Amino acid sequence: MVRTIAAIVVGYIVIAVTVFGLGLGAYAGIGPENAYQERSWHATTIIGLLMLISGVLAAVVGGWVAGKIDGTPRGYRGLAGVLLVLGLGMAALQMAQPAPPPRTEPVTMKLAMEHRRDHRDPAWVTWLLPVIGSVGVMVGGAGTRGKPEPLAS
Repeated sequence: MVRTIAAIVVGYIVIAVTVFGLGLGAYAGIGPENAYQERSWHATTIIGLLMLISGVLAAVVGGWVAGKIDGTPRGYRGLAGVLLVLGLGMAALQMAQPAPPPRTEPVTMKLAMEHRRDHRDPAWVTWLLPVIGSVGVMVGGAGTRGKPEPLAS
């Protein structure tokens, strides 16, 4: 049971850190001026696609880590369930938020950081990411059949 809980927690942390790193790289790679729709804090389609790709990659890695820690399907299946429930809950919360204010000046990295709470992903990304992320966790976890890695002594 401890291994299962550890697998879920560590797998989730791995996913969060990986998504953050890949997302930051994608954002920096295309530049802030290409990340948002004109005069808006709504993300462009390209950012949505990059977030989906990075989310799937992160989920596969997180599922693999969870599978290695637990050594049974419980760890990565639990992680997939947590990811699905939390992701759909967060999607529902984002949909309930009021629309962000319009952007009146050219976007810069500094301005984007100041308005990070106003950032809105496309709705299709918000709802699709938890679903395909959970599938990614299952794929990554299924690749770990065998004995768990030993815990540090």
